[in-house]
Amino acid sequence: MKTFHICALLSLISFSAFCQEIDENGRTTAQQKVVLVVTPTPAIYLQEDVSVKSATAFTMKFSLPEGKKAGEIIILEFEHF
Repeated sequence: MKTFHICALLSLISFSAFCQEIDENGRTTAQQKVVLVVTPTPAIYLQEDVSVKSATAFTMKFSLPEGKKAGEIIILEFEHF
């Protein structure tokens, strides 16, 4: 019975070794690096001006991306069948 108690006590002590809060790189949870991911808001370069709108015409507002000095807008017309 004495060996059973000793074996149970040693088993309980050994479980504490599995409760370490260390990751695969050897860092504790307090030392782990926090990664902050910030997704940039998409820039709108071409936008319809809804204040000026009619059945036959529309107005578009456009801007160039940062760092660009020139650009080109090509408008294609598709016929409906």
